[in-house]
Amino acid sequence: MQKILSIVFYLFSTISAYPVGKYCANVGGATLNVTFTQNNISNISANIFGEKIECDEAMYLVNGSHLEYNKNPKSCLNEHLSSLGLCPCPPQVEYDSKDNNIIVEDTLIGNITLKYC
Repeated sequence: MQKILSIVFYLFSTISAYPVGKYCANVGGATLNVTFTQNNISNISANIFGEKIECDEAMYLVNGSHLEYNKNPKSCLNEHLSSLGLCPCPPQVEYDSKDNNIIVEDTLIGNITLKYC
């Protein structure tokens, strides 16, 4: 019984309520990479329509399964998205802990899923 409880505890302790590590997507030739740290900070890099975007240390809050980025229109992420006509700014982001995916919701092309890479 002790062994079974140890295994169950181990399995649940390895499931994170928020993302940690690198997540990637390629949509129609546009690349998107986001690296999440354990401190609610993400480093975002993308190549969209030939324009390179780098936003380091983009802070977010965890609200259930949603990752809420800064609403300030002058934040790095919001300025880049707005200049490319890719709002909502900030984007609506959800973490699917079951499949360990990041989902950017309601974009101009629908939802974008970033997989752990």
